[in-house]
Order: sequence, then structure tokens, then C-alpha cells
Amino acid sequence: MDLLGPDFAKARYWTEFDEQGERLVMPIRRSWKVVGGTLAGFGFMIVKMHALFEHEPGWFEYTAFAGLIGGALYLVLIILTSLLTRETIQIRNGELVHGWRLFGLKREKRYRLAEVFDLGISNDEQAASLEKLVSPLKDFGKAGVVSFDFRGETVGMGAGLDEAHGQQVIEWIARRAPRGVLTR
Repeated sequence: MDLLGPDFAKARYWTEFDEQGERLVMPIRRSWKVVGGTLAGFGFMIVKMHALFEHEPGWFEYTAFAGLIGGALYLVLIILTSLLTRETIQIRNGELVHGWRLFGLKREKRYRLAEVFDLGISNDEQAASLEKLVSPLKDFGKAGVVSFDFRGETVGMGAGLDEAHGQQVIEWIARRAPRGVLTR
């Protein structure tokens, strides 16, 4: 696949082949800056925890501590899944198969190509330009540079792409679709 664009080093996506055909694989992490900022903020919270326990802790301090630990575990889970998960796109049996893989775990959604319309770069330019921490657990099919309409809903994919690479993904899908996919 000819991977061109303004910053090829950021894209790092590739194609894989197996018995089911060709699959486009992309990391979902958009930026190390987001992950680093999140970890720095969490570290700051932990350093400031000693202020809560300068006196005999009461129910409020214990509740605040439990909330911080719960929030920290949630952030660590999102960070790990964001760093290690790979988003996949495949055309198979007249369907667009969009999914993610994390080690042995995987999740897929299938969209009949006959019902996929308006495939193109996401209209929400502000959301597409912002670097964010994307989690496959809560953002799957919601966030992404590439979007399409399926049965009245907008589906997003390619959360780790810029617009130039998103355009290449659109062309990759259009070339492999057995019938013409309606693009913008």
C-alpha cells in the first residue's frame, strides 16, 4: 500500500493478509503527548495526596482517596488500551468489517456495503483536529477521521489518522468494495 501524506511517521499503518483476505491495521493512539499529559496529571494528583492525610483521616478523606484510586485505574486502563489496541478494517463477503484487536481479544462490527453511504472525511473538523485519548472500550465506532452513514447513524473510524491518511483509507475501501461505495 502506498502510504503517503504530510507525516508518514505518525501514520504507522499497514496491511495484513490471511485466509479471510486483506486487512488494514492501524494503531488508535493519536499522540504520545496526550498519554504523557494524562500520566503527568495523575502523578501530580498522587504527589498532592499527602495533603489529605496531614491529620487523622475521616470518611471524606477515605472517599476522596477511593475516588482517586478508581479514577487512576480507569485512566491506566484507557491508556493501556489506547497504546496497545489496533483498529482493523476489512472488506469481506459484501460487508465492511470494522474492529479492534488487543492481544487475543477482538471486537468487530459488520456493515453491509449496500447500506454504507456518504463515506468521507469526518464533518466534525474541530473534533478531528483535536488530539484526544481514544479508548476502544467507549469510543469504538464513534471517534475517527473517516466517517460514513449506516442506517441513519454516523460511524467513525481511523481515530489515529490525519486527513491525508484518512483519504487513503477511503480510497482503500472504495477499491476493494465489490460495488461502488458512495463517497463524499
